[in-house]
Amino acid sequence: MRTLARMALLAVLIALAGCAGTPTRPLPAAAGVDLGRFLGQWYVIANIPYFAERGKVAPYVIYRKRADGRLDDLYYFKKSFGDASYDHWSGVAWLPDPADPARWKVRFIWPFTSDYTILAVAPDYSWAMVGLPSRDLLWIFARQPTLDAATCDALLARARSLGFDVSQVRKIPQFPDQLGKPGFQ
Repeated sequence: MRTLARMALLAVLIALAGCAGTPTRPLPAAAGVDLGRFLGQWYVIANIPYFAERGKVAPYVIYRKRADGRLDDLYYFKKSFGDASYDHWSGVAWLPDPADPARWKVRFIWPFTSDYTILAVAPDYSWAMVGLPSRDLLWIFARQPTLDAATCDALLARARSLGFDVSQVRKIPQFPDQLGKPGFQ
């Protein structure tokens, strides 16, 4: 029951963040996204932290097709590296326009829905960057639990050019030795 209450609060805050203000310009999505290649597991390398994800370690997401045509949006995390197993949250996503697979709607708790835009993706789908049109939330993903500094810096420069406050972005510890290091949550 406690998890359900937290998920409800998370959904409310994400919905409010999406409605908090109208950006001065539309958020451009990545061109030519191949949904089939985008699906699968992504490690969450960095984000603009918010209460629901703050303090989590070793997080990853899995996107997969469902029988009803929508997508599972599964977020796995540990509260500490001492945890033996992962906790997870289950959401659903869908494409409002199937011709534009870079723009999704995401919902973790009905009826709260958020927009989700794939901003950039590597040609080999080894990394991706996703954000909300409000520019309040941003995530950098990789297929491996690490991402080289040059790629991360290039993604942050791209996010800055799109209007995100990249000074808020923090890396997320994927390994215990990253805890407490500069730039990490």
